[in-house]
Amino acid sequence: MASFVYIVFGSCKSITIGPTAIMATMVQPLVSKYGPDMAVLLSFLKGCMIAILGLLHLGFLLDFISLPVITGFTAAASINIAASQIKPLLGIPGRSEDLVDALISVFSNLNDIRYQDTSLGVATIIILVLLKNLPGRRIGSWPQKIAWAVTLARNALVVIIGTVIAYIFI
Repeated sequence: MASFVYIVFGSCKSITIGPTAIMATMVQPLVSKYGPDMAVLLSFLKGCMIAILGLLHLGFLLDFISLPVITGFTAAASINIAASQIKPLLGIPGRSEDLVDALISVFSNLNDIRYQDTSLGVATIIILVLLKNLPGRRIGSWPQKIAWAVTLARNALVVIIGTVIAYIFI
């Protein structure tokens, strides 16, 4: 709901609204323990805290968090997210809580790797990287406009095509 309200009343094009990957990793243990109602409660409380900070003009407090702390937190979260995706990429069932757990689980279950899942996942990653670097402009010739539109819609295209391929072949 916040995203729709922000479309109408917002003024900053760079703001992050909604569940981000880092917030999802922080909320995941609580949601797995207490259920989806906890995600709703945490989202509401987060919105209340942000509203209070905004009303009291306390945004300057973020200036006290140094760039190395933010960079380290983001890097650790990205490693955690990558580690949690190793097993699904290889088609191994189950969950991993951290990088070491994921690596131990992968090496102990090498016989359970599903090559169809792995090939689809790796192909998807390669296609996303290639489409990201596709040259195109919003204003220009028709091929440039088409390349720009494909680059813009690459995530949706890959999800749709991957879903069709998985439904047909896997």
